[in-house]
Amino acid sequence: MDMLGKSIVLRGVLGAEQTIVDGEGARRCLVSLTGQAAATEVEGFTFLAGAAESGAGLWIVNTSLTFRQCVIRGCEATASGSGVLSSTNGCNPAASNTSFCHNLPTHIDGWSWQDLGGNCFVDTSVDVNGDGLPDDCQCLPDFNGDEQVAIDDMLQLLAAWECVDCPIEDLNGDGIVDIDDLLSIMASWGACG
Repeated sequence: MDMLGKSIVLRGVLGAEQTIVDGEGARRCLVSLTGQAAATEVEGFTFLAGAAESGAGLWIVNTSLTFRQCVIRGCEATASGSGVLSSTNGCNPAASNTSFCHNLPTHIDGWSWQDLGGNCFVDTSVDVNGDGLPDDCQCLPDFNGDEQVAIDDMLQLLAAWECVDCPIEDLNGDGIVDIDDLLSIMASWGACG
């Protein structure tokens, strides 16, 4: 995918869980070589299994893209910048709520980037709940999405007690909602993040 210098918002309507650009271990996922403005945004994509000498997932030169709610996962470069490689020639890319997962040899290389918050860097891509995002980058016990683990989340887990087909409440992915999942809730109690 090449942005061709356009100042646009490229949005994965179904989100990163379902909007996947797969390099298939054979090519880069996204190339931006021609001066997009900071107003250019890429939102809600997974860039998966990119491969190249450098910049296997995203190769950014002379541009200032902003990435929001993306996943850059399993990209491998033979030289540098496996997840993202950005030239320093006027580049000022930014990222928010983006997960960089299991990219080799590094996640980011060659750029002075803006961390807009909520980014996650992990060297594994374990996804017990199967939502396409690494579990280490999420607050899994926050079932109701209110950014805290509290009594409502515990009650939801207890309502699913001993359920063998409840992937949301089965926090450790062992096939049953049990004491281990309750202990996970207790260990995560309070505000997420």
